[in-house]
Amino acid sequence: MFFYTICTLSHLFQAEVLVNSLRKQHPDAVIKIGLVDKLTDDIDLSPLGNAEIVEVDKIAIPDFEAMQSRYKIFELCFASKPFYALYFFKKYPELNKQIYIDTDIFVFDKFDAIDQKLNDHSVIITPHITQAVSDGHKLERFVLGAGIFNAGFFAVNRSKESFEFLNWFADKLVTQCIGGVGDQVWLSLVPAFFDNVLIEKNPGYNMAGWNVMHRFITKNNDRLLVNNVPLVFYHYSGFDYTNLSTVTKFKQQGADINVRKDLLLVLEHITRQLSVSPYLNLRTRKSFYFNLTTSENKNGSVIRKAVKKIFNFFGFDIVKK
Repeated sequence: MFFYTICTLSHLFQAEVLVNSLRKQHPDAVIKIGLVDKLTDDIDLSPLGNAEIVEVDKIAIPDFEAMQSRYKIFELCFASKPFYALYFFKKYPELNKQIYIDTDIFVFDKFDAIDQKLNDHSVIITPHITQAVSDGHKLERFVLGAGIFNAGFFAVNRSKESFEFLNWFADKLVTQCIGGVGDQVWLSLVPAFFDNVLIEKNPGYNMAGWNVMHRFITKNNDRLLVNNVPLVFYHYSGFDYTNLSTVTKFKQQGADINVRKDLLLVLEHITRQLSVSPYLNLRTRKSFYFNLTTSENKNGSVIRKAVKKIFNFFGFDIVKK
């Protein structure tokens, strides 16, 4: 299997934990770390094993300099996702399938089912929530605005449909990746625009703070289950590993660790791994591209303010300052 993720050096500690969790389930997998940054001689890469770091300047993104001036660092990372996938397909002609995973994901089980489904589907995406939320007008409106599908995971095979999707996605993200959901909002259109797309509703994929109200964890011997199926990966976006009670910054989901003790089965494990990462010392390091990006770009600033105003109306702050 072939997996890739994207980060800056400040988030390499998360990438290292992701890589190790993936290796435990798929020892022979090919893992790439897309780095929107520059490596320096003081960084020891041995904790990453044979996971290869691919610096963003090596993949020849068209108009990358313009993207730097347009985006903040986190937006530049988001916008790089489809470009890395296209690069890997071009560089490795024998590569037939790819799985993208955000760095703030921990893998608990195998991706074998996804690998099999890529034999019959060109694109696989996962929705944030898969059922109506009781008294959930606020959360459901949030999902409508933030994107029906989560951009922390997608899988593609080598096919006409997947290339159409990746090229379309890349075209949008050159100029339209503004805010904390800048890439994600576009995925809502994918099932309408492209054929052979699978919406994967299995609760074992992309469990996260925004859907814990519908997903409950149990343990069977050493295997974690969610709603009685294997928990493949947990997306700990919004979780502060120094404070277990957070669960997620999106408080509207009502994820109370004092009530949901089952969440400790994943959060305590994730916390232990993050807290001993050899790359924690890089958390405050600014990306090489930090000074080459600007939050004062006129168009980007106007769009950010408009999007932030909408989400603040519903009590959310997902468009970073």
